[in-house]
Amino acid sequence: MTRSLVILLPLLLLCSCAVPGPDPAADGRLRIAFISKSYTDPFWLDAIDGARRAAGDLGVELLLHAAKDETHVVEQVQIVENMIQLQVDGIVLAPVDSNALAPAVSKVNQAGIPITVIDTGISQGDIVTFAATDNVLCGTMAADRLADRLGARGKVGVIACPPSILPCREIMNGFVEGLGKYPGLEMVGSPLGVPFCDQSFNATTDLLTAHPDLDGLYVFGGPAVLCAAQAAGAFISNLGGDLMVLGRGSIGKAGLGDLEAVKRGELDSMVAQFPAKMGYSGVDSVVKFRRGIESPPFTDTGVVLVTKENVDEFIRQIESGEPLL
Repeated sequence: MTRSLVILLPLLLLCSCAVPGPDPAADGRLRIAFISKSYTDPFWLDAIDGARRAAGDLGVELLLHAAKDETHVVEQVQIVENMIQLQVDGIVLAPVDSNALAPAVSKVNQAGIPITVIDTGISQGDIVTFAATDNVLCGTMAADRLADRLGARGKVGVIACPPSILPCREIMNGFVEGLGKYPGLEMVGSPLGVPFCDQSFNATTDLLTAHPDLDGLYVFGGPAVLCAAQAAGAFISNLGGDLMVLGRGSIGKAGLGDLEAVKRGELDSMVAQFPAKMGYSGVDSVVKFRRGIESPPFTDTGVVLVTKENVDEFIRQIESGEPLL
């Protein structure tokens, strides 16, 4: 068991004790509701593509739903409750809030509907599995990459996301843990900016104003990555030489711009996750449950370091439409 799983388990042990049951829909296709955080965010469009691929491979009907955006908690709760009323055969949920969606998950449990959670954990309730990126590993991989590129010496910073969000805390924990292996690396700042472009741009500007001798910067993800690189470029003409900028992104259409920035040298590298695999694994786990097959409490959907040496292959896969699973 990795250290990241040890951190996740206190949450998961509360909610991963569902028991597989027989397939109640033997005479027809299973209906699986896939409830994402957004219909418009490219990351979630990639996850939806993975869910659709799983539904096609497994012969199930997929009901796609999402709130307007990740701030509409009440709307997502209502969607979950509507799926209970429809008596779907299973639910895959990407909670917009770990605590606020917990009562809805409890209602799903009471209705006897299996539910898998993806991307962001839930604070209580019984789930089939939690399919997500090992976010602690994302942080430690970034620290290791900076240490490798900087000779394990220098000043580094992060553009973070709110610590009230579990994945944000996990990324930061992993990064700080990773830096602990390199006494010569000093973290001098961690302003909030992710996932918003303008906030990330301003946070990077402020950080470099306070620390013009910054050697490395890790941006926790989303549109914030390229905006942070743009802000850094206004200060430092030799990105990749005088300042290493790393991002947390994804392998998919959502992450294509970040990968192209790696190819151009504007970003040193990306610690990338696989949203399509999250979507696929979520649907797959519910179908397995209905067929009496157990899933582990945590389904690790993978993470990879993308550098100038391997970026072309990932770009080729995305542009060719190959399954990114």
